[in-house]
Amino acid sequence: GSHAPQSDACPQGPRRNQATHAMIESLSEPRRIRRWVRVLAVLLVVVEPLDFGIAAMNAVNAVRVRGTPVLIVLALRLAATVLCVIAGRALLDGKAGAIALARATLVGAAATQLFAGLTTYFPSNRLPGDAPFYGAITIAYYGAWLTYLRRMTDVFTGAPSASRRALP
Repeated sequence: GSHAPQSDACPQGPRRNQATHAMIESLSEPRRIRRWVRVLAVLLVVVEPLDFGIAAMNAVNAVRVRGTPVLIVLALRLAATVLCVIAGRALLDGKAGAIALARATLVGAAATQLFAGLTTYFPSNRLPGDAPFYGAITIAYYGAWLTYLRRMTDVFTGAPSASRRALP
């Protein structure tokens, strides 16, 4: 048989979406970028479930006192944790849409953490007056990762970040 000449075209043709192509091309990005994506993925896959587990242990005892609201917040935190694990795995596997999924997941996880930490529906061991500090730290943590992922989206799509766009 004859051998067809090899081409540089994508084997999946036009069906391969831009995000997947960008993720593949990102392998040429500096190692530090890939390393930080891995750090975020590990935080999502390992730390978020550990945080949930610790919170759940404390919340179980509070159900008798605080009732159904604790269970509802616990269910919301469980859902956010499951999404964190899914997003983390998608990042580790380089799946198409992983960056967008991680961004959406981080927003949901931040909202859930803030709701659980700043309302009286979920038990906490913070001292009175510490809520603003907890809120600020939570916003800073998730905000930093969201900012990083925005940069990654810009790297993958080739779009300039908001700070580099020309003003009209």
